[in-house]
Amino acid sequence: MLTWRGQSLVDCTTEFRFYWMHTKLKEDMQPTDLRLHSHPTRQFVPLPPYPATQGGLTAAYRDPVPFTRDGLYLVHRRTVYASGHTPLALLWKDAACSPYFIDTDAKGTPLEQQRVILQYRAADRALVTGDELPVVLATMPEGHALLNEDSLRDGQLTRFTLGPEGVTFIDGHPIGADLEFQALQSKRGGRAHVLSKILFQYLARTHPITFEVLLEAAGMGPAPEEGGAGARQGESIGVGSTLHAGFDSKQSFDVHLD
Repeated sequence: MLTWRGQSLVDCTTEFRFYWMHTKLKEDMQPTDLRLHSHPTRQFVPLPPYPATQGGLTAAYRDPVPFTRDGLYLVHRRTVYASGHTPLALLWKDAACSPYFIDTDAKGTPLEQQRVILQYRAADRALVTGDELPVVLATMPEGHALLNEDSLRDGQLTRFTLGPEGVTFIDGHPIGADLEFQALQSKRGGRAHVLSKILFQYLARTHPITFEVLLEAAGMGPAPEEGGAGARQGESIGVGSTLHAGFDSKQSFDVHLD
């Protein structure tokens, strides 16, 4: 929730925004009203937050839910809203809690090889990610660029598969990737993948972060105090849970890590 009845909540903490959303929807809206604020085929329903203790994580991960669970959403409880990509809000999933852990094709079948979509930069023949500050992962060979100069325009999306070497780093900075060219991609198909998506899918196939690792991390934090939205609790990263609502729409509920 970013705005309520004309009052901006952007500068409020995540914890307060969750509290305000649940309180105001409970006070001001009846179940019959929800359909007016929803997509015609999907309800707009607030979902309960969980403390990201070991018990809270386990409940978010395993408890029965009336939707298709699609991972856990980690969010910092004290941060204000930030648009775009931020390390204060992260999505984690595994094959047990998400049918979309590995990217799938249009039929929902996991891809045998990871697909990577990059953008062509004509000035230096670079193939870059879709990040706000693009990351160069490869350079298009000059011969291939000349052979396809009519179709390889600046900004052209290009599809590759990622090989077993994945992304190469030096001193923590990505300098290249094991890429195999597949085809040019229509811009109708979206945009270039950001680096975090490419790395997430690569690690999901090779060295996934397990749920046991999350439990261990939650067990290392301080125990949460009792109280409402204003309780003084730990300042660490928070964890949440997401649902898949069909089509390309994903709604989420957040779980606080203490």
